[in-house]
Amino acid sequence: MRASGFTKIIKKLLKKGVVYIGQSAGACVAGSSIEPLKLMDIPEAVKLDSYGGLKLIDFVFIPHHKNPKYRKAIVNIEKNYG
Repeated sequence: MRASGFTKIIKKLLKKGVVYIGQSAGACVAGSSIEPLKLMDIPEAVKLDSYGGLKLIDFVFIPHHKNPKYRKAIVNIEKNYG
């Protein structure tokens, strides 16, 4: 998102009234950080310079909260990040 310039473009578009809709990872990046999500994923698969989110919302969004497949990871996130 940073490399493509999306992080700058989306903020300009939001000021113009464009609605941002994200699902799963798209919702996660709207938050303040994606760092806790590394416990749900394989962070080594992609080399990130930053775990900072777009900060469109002032909290960390955790997807799939009720999906049993991710329950162990979500409990681990809650334990480590509150």
